[in-house]
Amino acid sequence: MNHIEGTVVLQALISKDGRVLDLTPISGPSVLFAASVAAVEQWRYKPYIFNNEPVEVKTKITVNFQLR
Repeated sequence: MNHIEGTVVLQALISKDGRVLDLTPISGPSVLFAASVAAVEQWRYKPYIFNNEPVEVKTKITVNFQLR
């Protein structure tokens, strides 16, 4: 088992209904990319509202892996 710690930064698009779309790893240990994407794909956000309408939003998401 690999004991790897690190921080992965992902570029994401949050849809109008709060789902995470188009995840792209930007930085971090490449061996943690798949686990980061798999975790974040399950997340749901409260939709971002602009002018009383839900809109898509691009954002960066940071996932920390820490051994305890």
